[in-house]
Amino acid sequence: MYLQAAIIRAQVRRTAQFHPTVWGEYFVKHVSDNKTVSVWTEQAKILKEEVRRMLTSATDHKSSEKLKLLDAIQRLGISYHFEGEIEKALKQIYQGFKDDGNLCTVALRFRLLRQQGYNVSSDVFNKFKDREGNFREDLTNDVQGLLSLYEASHLCVRGEDTLDEALEFTKTRGNYPEGVMGNKKYLKGIKLQLIYQKGLGERERETISSD
Repeated sequence: MYLQAAIIRAQVRRTAQFHPTVWGEYFVKHVSDNKTVSVWTEQAKILKEEVRRMLTSATDHKSSEKLKLLDAIQRLGISYHFEGEIEKALKQIYQGFKDDGNLCTVALRFRLLRQQGYNVSSDVFNKFKDREGNFREDLTNDVQGLLSLYEASHLCVRGEDTLDEALEFTKTRGNYPEGVMGNKKYLKGIKLQLIYQKGLGERERETISSD
């Protein structure tokens, strides 16, 4: 009797008191029928064609809007649907390259081209420096520009002092006592923006470094 009770106690397993799932039994009960899947597929096809039209219809490939569109497509992880269109757009941007625009536009253009393997000089940022060769303090009023510059600085290769200086500048400046890096809102933005950068493969990084 004693042995039987001991065996029963040994067989009893403790259960964790987990909170009920917020999803309930939705994923257990929900089964997509073929009609629903077909509708979703058709909607996705329409949206892809719309994005493809946006990529190819604009004539001004140097515009900030085109750059933002390319950036958004890559961040969303859907660039594999538009590889040909993206490559064509970036090629046109590179061939008609100018360092015009504000800090945000220049930094975004620099990053998009360089991460694709194009040989873009970091000298494009010299226009934002003062006579002493330092980044101008008035740039601290442009938080979006600082974020864009911060992200671009992570594509630095050995010997690029300008991008090293850009990284230090963006980390210690801003319209806040602790600089951009001390502001939680924009720090979160930086972390999200850098996800794509951290996802660059070794092949892409080697291409950038070899230019």
